[in-house]
Formats: sequence, structure tokens, C-alpha cells
Amino acid sequence: MAMRTKLFNRRSSAVRKGNLIFMSAVLLLLQSATSKASDVQALTKILASAFVADQVVFICTLEIKSFAQQTAGPLGTSHDYLEHIRKDVLTGIPTLEARRIILGAAEITRETGRSQARTFSPNYPDIPAAALRNWCQTEGITIVRSLMAKHDENHEKFHSEIADAKRPAM
Repeated sequence: MAMRTKLFNRRSSAVRKGNLIFMSAVLLLLQSATSKASDVQALTKILASAFVADQVVFICTLEIKSFAQQTAGPLGTSHDYLEHIRKDVLTGIPTLEARRIILGAAEITRETGRSQARTFSPNYPDIPAAALRNWCQTEGITIVRSLMAKHDENHEKFHSEIADAKRPAM
């Protein structure tokens, strides 16, 4: 009986070691498959700036029908810029990380919108049409054109910022 127990313990030990090595390999593969960008916050802020500009155009177009065309840049309207920037930011990013970036950018956009509305509407969330029109023609147009100018005037720097933020953390 002692011989049988000794043999069983050796097999059991070998199986446990094999399982441990196998699970370690699986965990290592999973970790490399879900590598994180080194700066999720930077990617989130870049995407949020495009979301904000697109939302400004959407809101301002409700009061000024030609606003989207007034603020269009070489690539098109704010929505065209948003799609271009979204693609640049999210390409090559793992799905779960991309989701975190999108949700973070949406949160920043919502908070920015509320903050802006409170600056020109003391009775927020009630926003007078005249106050909205005035804001759109001044600050709103600046927000949209600034995003487009930053993207268009130094496109290589823009891509470099995204590439730097995508570098895996070591």
C-alpha cells in the first residue's frame, strides 16, 4: 500500500506541476492580448474634444440652421472630424480599453456641456434661445474651429500625440 500511495503522489505532483505551467502560459497569453495603452486619459481627452465640438454643432444647429456649414473645415463638418479622430484614437486599441475611452470621453462631453450651459443660462436647464444663439456665435464657433485648426494645422503632431498615448506601458 505504501508503494501505491508514493506512486499516486508522484503522478499527482506531476499533474499539478503540468497544470500550473499550462495556466501560467494561458495567463501570460491573456495578459499580452489585453495590453493597455500607456495613457488612456490622454486618448480619452483627445476623443472628448472631438465629441464636444460635434455636440456644440448639434446643439447650435437647433437654433442656427447653417451652423454646421459655417463651422465646416477642410475635412468636412464636425461629425466628419469626429469620425476621423475616433478612428485614429481607437484603431489598435483592445475592445475593453476602447470602451473605457469612449465612456470617459462621453462623460467629459456631458460635464462640459452642462458647465457651458450654466455659464450662459442662469436658469439652467432652461436655456433661452437668444442666449444659446449668442453663445454659439461666440464661444461655440471658437470651440469647433479650434478643434479643426489643431487637427489640420499640425496633423503630424496630432498623430504623434495619439501614437505616444498608445505606446504600451512597460
